[in-house]
Amino acid sequence: MKHPHLNLVILTISLFLSGCTNVWSFPNESQNESPAVIIWRSNMRDGYEPTPPDAVVPECGNLVLQLPLRDLSMVEGRLVPGQFRGGDYKPHGAFRMKTSGVEVRSAISGYIIAVAAYLETADGEVGKGEAQYLVDIQHPCGVQVRYDHLKVLSAPLQQVFTDNGVTVQNDSRTTDIPSPVAIQAGDVIATSVGLTETSTNYFFDFGVYDFRERQPSTRSFEEYMKLLPGGLWLGVYGTCFYDRFSAEEAAAMRAIPLGGIEKGSDYCK
Repeated sequence: MKHPHLNLVILTISLFLSGCTNVWSFPNESQNESPAVIIWRSNMRDGYEPTPPDAVVPECGNLVLQLPLRDLSMVEGRLVPGQFRGGDYKPHGAFRMKTSGVEVRSAISGYIIAVAAYLETADGEVGKGEAQYLVDIQHPCGVQVRYDHLKVLSAPLQQVFTDNGVTVQNDSRTTDIPSPVAIQAGDVIATSVGLTETSTNYFFDFGVYDFRERQPSTRSFEEYMKLLPGGLWLGVYGTCFYDRFSAEEAAAMRAIPLGGIEKGSDYCK
């Protein structure tokens, strides 16, 4: 016997789920299959390598990123990657927002491979202040996007933290995710950013890294190692991320006023 009302209920549920911005879907994954996940890790010597060692790494091809924000009019300033800021070298850029309440989205499809939760004050002192969240999202071909200074996580990303026992700590060291979590470009990862309890500094950091080869720069590998102590290799692989978007979107981002007092960039010319 056919049940037309049951079909209508199923259709209604399907339409509801398709409209939920905080529901992550992975259309290419079967519930009965667990494909090997290729993750690029620092070898702690001279670069990053794909794991497992015998992995067949896919080509990046023409990998174009999606904007981390649907509405760039909410951005009032930007910082470029590859420069000194506040006395430290920053391989990432940043976006300063008009308000804290914005939807931040994954710019890339891939896997969440590492996260961090820590305290920071308005003047940058780690270990005090309010909670901030960091997430690394990596495409198996070797391109990674890092977000930092997320304030309120989306429900699916909060679940990743919970499932892996990641709680707010007094330092910003990342925790590797043993079973990387799939994510699609455009998925919401946060609904609020920046420092809202101790200041009104509404911003988030955004950096793109290409581990396939060291990026052209005026600095040597040895210089980067001195600038980035403790095995923090990302600076060697930082990129001028504007070039990773469509020409129209890149132009729109470059049109955002520059913030800060620092000038120049090792990556962006």
